[in-house]
Amino acid sequence: MNLLDFLFGKKKTVNDPVLGIIKSERIKGENHTKSYSWYAGYLMPNAPEKSSVVLQGNNRAPNPAQLNEIKYILHNLDSLYLKVDEKLAHEGKNQTLSEREAFKNWRNFFYLGAIHPANLDTSLNFELGFDPIDREANGYMSFTYANRELTEMYGEAPK
Repeated sequence: MNLLDFLFGKKKTVNDPVLGIIKSERIKGENHTKSYSWYAGYLMPNAPEKSSVVLQGNNRAPNPAQLNEIKYILHNLDSLYLKVDEKLAHEGKNQTLSEREAFKNWRNFFYLGAIHPANLDTSLNFELGFDPIDREANGYMSFTYANRELTEMYGEAPK
């Protein structure tokens, strides 16, 4: 054990069949009730790089319910994207004409770049962040995901 591991704890890894390697933050001690963050990357369709996936868990592994919900999201991207379309159409009433036009073709501009817990707990509420496919572009979309629905939207149309 090196000095850094002794002082701050060790990072642990779990191999998942869908997400691949999931790494923890540094874990020190055997307290199973303490919460830790776990990190993975997942290559989404149409994405220029791996998306960031964050889960909460304990000193042994990511929370199984969160892991299952993230797998549900990944296995049902078409359904999720239809919900994004519906949410954008609903939010369109509050947008300018240029924003509505830009968001109308969002799949050409954005990919699902991040799935993170909305709260630092083990609930099944997530923040879904959509990043520009073109790394030089601006704009973003972010949704709160709870009970398998998109509840809130934030965003800036690409220009």
